[in-house]
Amino acid sequence: MLATHEATLDMMQLKLADMEDRSRRCNVRITGLAEGVEGSNAIQFLTHSLPKWFPSLSNLKGELMRAHRIYSDDRKKQVGATRTLIFNVLRYTTRQDILHAAKKAPLTIDGRKIRFSPDYSSYTVKRRQAFSRAMDTARAKGVEFFLLYPATLKVKGVGQVKTFHSPGHAEDFIVSLPGVQDAPTGGDGDPRPGRSSDGE
Repeated sequence: MLATHEATLDMMQLKLADMEDRSRRCNVRITGLAEGVEGSNAIQFLTHSLPKWFPSLSNLKGELMRAHRIYSDDRKKQVGATRTLIFNVLRYTTRQDILHAAKKAPLTIDGRKIRFSPDYSSYTVKRRQAFSRAMDTARAKGVEFFLLYPATLKVKGVGQVKTFHSPGHAEDFIVSLPGVQDAPTGGDGDPRPGRSSDGE
């Protein structure tokens, strides 16, 4: 009986997280921007700056709906830490264009690495972060992988592709694979590097 109730609660939590993720699907998070750089009008700042940072985003006029910093307890902030800037766009395709542009051309401003990411619910974020150790292991071994939405790790081994919902099982599989220096190379003689994806 208890197991049945726990399974039901887990299912409800997944459904709630999915609903929250869908409500945020047109949001983008930016971390690393210096405090106050956006001035008093964050939308105007982003409308001007995004095409400058990423030339492929040349037609954003009217696409940005709202933007603000996420407030936090100043007493818990680390020295030099900045609050996340979150903004909403009119279309999901625009969000994808922004994320793809940022991934293709990583941005650094005044020595700060600026990161663009989807705005997921805290539940989904925790599930995705649970794969961090497995992904670090994959990167170290040169194993190619994709972190799929909401929290599934797709790993390309030697002649095989597997998906994992369990971080532990994913790490065990990655550890069992040969390192990139031992793996067969592709037709051009280059080994396949590890990489990740935030795609939904």
